[in-house]
Amino acid sequence: METISIEKTNISFRPAKISEAQYLSDLALRSKSIYDYPTEYIEKCRDALTVSEEYIQNWPVVVIEQKSETIGFYALKTIEGENRLDHLWLEPKVIGQSVGRQAFAQIIAEAKKLGWDSFRIVADPKALGFYEKMGAVKIGMTQSRIAPDIFLPHMEYSIK
Repeated sequence: METISIEKTNISFRPAKISEAQYLSDLALRSKSIYDYPTEYIEKCRDALTVSEEYIQNWPVVVIEQKSETIGFYALKTIEGENRLDHLWLEPKVIGQSVGRQAFAQIIAEAKKLGWDSFRIVADPKALGFYEKMGAVKIGMTQSRIAPDIFLPHMEYSIK
């Protein structure tokens, strides 16, 4: 994947480096924390949000940068035969500044390169509105790996 810059906001996308695994895992936790979940719940999410070195080696993990600062990342992965946006996390300070919208456009372009005609998302319930604005449709609910009594929106985005 080549590095792509979006001029109006100075955002660029590049493949993640193996050495960034811990930083990206921490970024995911910071991003999840914006929803005011209890600290105990965020800690329970740690394993599910961990990006390992092996994960970076095996799947497209893309870092989002602004002025050489890492401000987010996303990952595409096939899970049990399902093409999926497995991660999309932004630094809290850039949420609401169209970075997510621009990242989603890049995700679509990357999914097309992979030959996907659609992908699915298991979304945080509080991110449901964002994904709906991007054009994803809720197709059901998926049981959380964190707690059996939590169900997450299962969404699909069809690439046009």
